[in-house]
Amino acid sequence: MALETGIRNMRLLESDGQEIRALDAVETVRREPPLLGSRQLIAGGIFCPTGETAIRRNSRRLWRRSFAAAVGAS
Repeated sequence: MALETGIRNMRLLESDGQEIRALDAVETVRREPPLLGSRQLIAGGIFCPTGETAIRRNSRRLWRRSFAAAVGAS
């Protein structure tokens, strides 16, 4: 019930351009391996690939690849 309420509440962000994905327990643990020990307590999760944290993580990854390519090219 709490997960469904959370998903419904997060859907409000879709109007601002955020992508919201409801995940089952298996996919949640696959994306967050440290949760494996609590797997039996997890109903699922909400993944926001366009959220600030995801964007920052992807930007760092892109920067590292660009930097590695530039250093390797010298």
